[in-house]
This record gives sequence, structure tokens and C-alpha cells, in this order.
Amino acid sequence: ADELKRRPQPKNRKCIIMKKIRKSLKYFLDNLSFAQKFIILFLCVIVIPMVIQDIVYYKQTEKRIQEEMLGKINETLDDKAEKLNTFLSETIYLAKEYYNNETLYQCIDHEYGSDLEYLVQYQTILQNFFSETSLHPYHIGNMLLYSNNNTLLNGAHIKKINVINLEELDESLSYSNLQPVEGEKGIYFRVSHENSRFQKLSDSRSLSILCMLDHYQQYARYVNLLRIDIDLGYLEGLLMDSSLFDNLFLMDSKGSVMIAAHQYSNSGPLDSFSSEEIEDNTVLLSRNVGKFPVILCGIYDMRTISQEFSQSRRISFGVSLLCLLF
Repeated sequence: ADELKRRPQPKNRKCIIMKKIRKSLKYFLDNLSFAQKFIILFLCVIVIPMVIQDIVYYKQTEKRIQEEMLGKINETLDDKAEKLNTFLSETIYLAKEYYNNETLYQCIDHEYGSDLEYLVQYQTILQNFFSETSLHPYHIGNMLLYSNNNTLLNGAHIKKINVINLEELDESLSYSNLQPVEGEKGIYFRVSHENSRFQKLSDSRSLSILCMLDHYQQYARYVNLLRIDIDLGYLEGLLMDSSLFDNLFLMDSKGSVMIAAHQYSNSGPLDSFSSEEIEDNTVLLSRNVGKFPVILCGIYDMRTISQEFSQSRRISFGVSLLCLLF
């Protein structure tokens, strides 16, 4: 019983430990000079709380700005997708104007008795369909009318073809992706790359709207097709007109990159996109472009804001510390 009384109780044990800590702390402070005590006081009261406050503040601010940037980036991507959709829809609207033009059907369905007769018809009527005034203000790279009417003559906008295969169109292709446009009868979207043995004035890569000209049954002796090639330079300029993204690119339904602001080639054979190319801390955003079988993708590096904030944090802390010291 006496031994139990002499053994310290839990509460008394805590008091003893606290007394030892205070005694050790008093001994430590008694052996410090005034300057050393002042430095410790400065660190504990000013510097350490300031560092903790800055870390919390910058983390919260960085997170808020990252969220605001993502919101702005999503808005920009939506705007780009809407512009692309408007442009492609205008191209289909142009194709429909030709689709409903009875005079065009009369000219290409007619069986010409001689080349001279066709040339006269072309210069007086057909040529006007493909003039710059007719295509303005559409951003069209080229327009071509295919027909199996052998009495026509090949030219810049007319091409005779025995069998109209929408995927090939009498070309030697290394890549072709033909997809119907949703909700549009007889209208297709085609991405292709042609194996060209000779240097061409235009690039061998093409994005085209194809429209079957079969509206008037009384002019159905021949199979006719309208092809409208989209100006790739216009699309490239539209994608490059943004500094928010590390890269913007337009991808078809097979994952091939048709046109891009950076990284991928915009001429020659098409590059393929893989999600494995996306690095850590990098966000991939995508949007469908209306009813068209294409996807607009944007890549944004989250580290950009973090790096800027880290540098800003170091500068701000350094300036604050210098001000306190002086």
C-alpha cells in the first residue's frame, strides 16, 4: 500500500513532465543572448505564421484560378466548335443550292453532239456556277462536279468518271474515311489523302463535302456528284487563333488528325491521335462539331498556372521577408 502511494499518479506524472519541459526551456533561454532571443521571437511570431498563411492563401488562390481557367477554356472550345459547325453548315447550304438548281441539271444531263457545243454551253452557263462570285463568302478550297456523261469535257470544275465510288472518286488514296452527315440525305463528309506521283498545286490531303445530285428525276440519265473541298488554311487559322491551349486539333471518326494548331502535320499523310500521348497534369477536352462526324480536341497543361504561381510565391515571400528585415 505504501509503495502504491509513492508511485506517481497519471495526473501528477503529466505535471512532472511539464515542469521538466519548462525547466529545460528556461535553462535554454537563460543561456541565449538578447539578439538570439529576438531572432527566435521574430521567427515564431512573424515568419512562421506568415509562411503558413502564404502557403494556404496561394493554394486556395491557385485552385480558384485553375477552376476559372478551365471554365474559360471550356467556353473557348465551345466557341470554336460552334464556329466550325457554322462553317461546315454553310458549306452544306452551298451544296444544297447546287442540289436544287434545275439549270445545272439541264446542262449536265444534256447529251452534247460535239465538243464545241459543250464549250459554248460551259462558257455561257456552266462557268458561272463555279465563279468566285458564286462561292463568295464561303471559304472553299475547290469545287468539282463528277459525272458519267461522256459528252462532257474534263476541266477545272468538271470531271468525267465512269463509276462514281464515293470513297475513291477515281483517285489513288492512302487514306479515306467517308461518313454520312447526320440528318442530311445524300450528303457525306470525306477525309482523304491521295498518293500523288507528281507535284500538285494543292495539297494531297482533303476534307470534302460530297452531295449526290439526284433531286430532279427527269434529269436522271447520268449519275452526278458535287464535291466541295474545304479550305484547310482557313481551318488552321481558326484553330491557331487561341493562346489558351497547348494544342487544338480536329479529329475524324477513325482518330486521324485532319488539321491542328501545333504538333501534328497539316499536310501529307494524316497523323493518328492516341490518348497515351497525354502527359500527367495535362487535360484533354473534346467537343462534337454539330451533326458532323468530327471531334474538336483541346489540350491544356495544368502545370502552366502552377509554375507561374510557384515563381510568384517565391518572389512575394522574398520581398516580404526583406521588408521585415529592414
